[in-house]
Amino acid sequence: MAQPRTVLNTLLHEKKRKISGGFYHKLQVDFAYNSNHIEGSRLTHDQTHNA
Repeated sequence: MAQPRTVLNTLLHEKKRKISGGFYHKLQVDFAYNSNHIEGSRLTHDQTHNA
C-alpha cells in the first residue's frame, strides 16, 4: 500500500532521491540564504543557490 501524499513524505522522497529543483531543494536554499543573511552575509539569493 502506498503512503499518503503529504508534505513530509514529499520532502523525504526528494531528499532520499537527491532531486534538484524540488520542494526540498528550494527549502534548503531558502534556509541557507536566511541563515547567512542573519549573520551579515551579503550574498544574494541566487549566489547562495549557486554556491
